[in-house]
Amino acid sequence: MFEIMKSLHIDWKDTRLLQDLYRRQEAVVLRVGGDSHPGELGRGFRQGFPISPLLFSIYADVMMIEALEEMKEGVLL
Repeated sequence: MFEIMKSLHIDWKDTRLLQDLYRRQEAVVLRVGGDSHPGELGRGFRQGFPISPLLFSIYADVMMIEALEEMKEGVLL
């Protein structure tokens, strides 16, 4: 995601802010016998975080564009 943000020329300050928010995330699983030990999250967008839908949309758009550019069939405009 951060490489995509760099390729879109998003300001480095905004990218750095998001990197700080998304890196080194930990989660705890709630269980009947008690909470699990904290585990580090390696991927994904934070659920419930207001900017997550926007980041997901940017990521999905870039992936779709790349997939369409690799297509060899279809109508060329």
